[in-house]
Amino acid sequence: MLFRSTALVVGLGDVGGGAARAARDLGLKVIGVRRSGKASPLADRTIKLAQLDRLLPQADFLLLAAPNTAETANLINAARIARLKPGCGIVNIGRATLIDHAAMCDRLRDGSLIGAVLDVMQPEPLPADSPYWDVPNLIVTPHISCDDSDYAALTLERWFLNLERLLAGRPLHNRIDPRRGY
Repeated sequence: MLFRSTALVVGLGDVGGGAARAARDLGLKVIGVRRSGKASPLADRTIKLAQLDRLLPQADFLLLAAPNTAETANLINAARIARLKPGCGIVNIGRATLIDHAAMCDRLRDGSLIGAVLDVMQPEPLPADSPYWDVPNLIVTPHISCDDSDYAALTLERWFLNLERLLAGRPLHNRIDPRRGY
């Protein structure tokens, strides 16, 4: 039952924010996890990453949409996977390095987790002989979580806008911060 379930969304950028919005539209309570902890209108509550361990046992769904940084590598390790409540589902639309896949698969095999959807794997594409193909209740998609009919047009629009700004000597939008890694 989705209504009144809790989705713990790690990363509230464009992709995670879209997932949080969709979860709320389905009637889920959304707890957002951000590096800053700054409140978001997309979440019923927002916490800092440092509070993650305390909230994991409340999640009916754990949705990962964070970037790959030194701070997020192996963020959802075996110990954190063990903290999830029985029957929790996991969705990773962020980066493959966010989660300990072996520990997650062990919990899928023993039935502790209800299921997982992974849009990102390492390596990509996942080889045909990968053991992940035989894990029960694991769905692997080909890195398409944000592919939609508007994505290419939006990307090109932003690129040309930044080219115009660059040529005019104005600051660019969506700049990467090398200190944060994204």
